[in-house]
Amino acid sequence: MLICLLLVAPALAIDCSLPKDVGHTCDQQKSQKFYFDNRLKVCQPLYFQGCGGNENLFKTRDECLQACSEASSASPATSNFLASSSNDTIVAACNINTAAVVSDKAKTCNKGCDQGYTCKNNFCCPTKEYICSLPTLNGHESAVYKHYGRYTYSKDLKNCIRFSYFGNGGNFNNFRTFSDCKKFCVDSQ
Repeated sequence: MLICLLLVAPALAIDCSLPKDVGHTCDQQKSQKFYFDNRLKVCQPLYFQGCGGNENLFKTRDECLQACSEASSASPATSNFLASSSNDTIVAACNINTAAVVSDKAKTCNKGCDQGYTCKNNFCCPTKEYICSLPTLNGHESAVYKHYGRYTYSKDLKNCIRFSYFGNGGNFNNFRTFSDCKKFCVDSQ
């Protein structure tokens, strides 16, 4: 009976709301693991030190998604958005020219659109003015721990500037080339 409880206990101990915890060094090997970022509602990689940690720690991204996606989708903040699929993101639905990996779901216009958004093909899509007014966001690291040179429009400088993008997240003010940024935010003013 005690063995059964020990085998079941780890499955009951998952808590996706806990913060990132890389653990501490010990005689176990360091490795890449994943945790659920409750603020961004995505599974993020972390470099686990080998021991310790908390109940928000998973061997693979898939394990993290399986354990925590229900907690994320039950959140009231996402309840007005469409069900998840590869083509229901706001980037796809609104045909936004961005280099950011933004996985926000497209919101339908039936309840009206937030400020900075306009109804387009029954989806609330960000306006060009809104996109170009967004602050520079570097995003968060993907599993490969790389950064990419991208361009963002700076309202203060009234021009496009280069910044480091970490591969996921961020916002729509993120362009692959200076020319793309300039065409979208500067030349159209």
